[in-house]
Amino acid sequence: MYNLLLVIAFIPSPPEREIYFRGGVWHQYAELSPGERITLVGHSAGAHSAVMLAFDPANKGRIKKVKLLSGVYKVGPGVRLAMVGPWSFPPRPFRGVSTSDASPLYHIPAADEDSPVFEIYYATHDLPGLRYQAETFYRALLCNGYTATLTEICARHQTIPRKLGY
Repeated sequence: MYNLLLVIAFIPSPPEREIYFRGGVWHQYAELSPGERITLVGHSAGAHSAVMLAFDPANKGRIKKVKLLSGVYKVGPGVRLAMVGPWSFPPRPFRGVSTSDASPLYHIPAADEDSPVFEIYYATHDLPGLRYQAETFYRALLCNGYTATLTEICARHQTIPRKLGY
């Protein structure tokens, strides 16, 4: 007679890595390991960076989730697009780029099975226009086949990251 020993091993999956793009930073670089799927989190201008990175074809299938906190998705007159002079601080991020080219709202690719899930948050006491931007971007994502949620957080623009643990 044979004795059979069955061993079940639970191998934990590697922890999900989040890359946080803070507000005020328009351009960032994140190094990804081969096969790594990550979550991008961005606040304000950082949300813009996170969206642009998520929509970049080079990152297809590598971004699992995108969390956006009081972001800028349609660049307009309130966003500094050109360097006024050497005294301008902070430097203007979109020098020589049209507002439509700089706006993720106008560059949403069609969703597929590898597309990230989006969580969009805006503050109850946010900067003017950011609630509207969040709602507009949310609807545009849904129209392009993405899974997305839109949530209002009782906070100000500056405190929403802290309210959500960032």
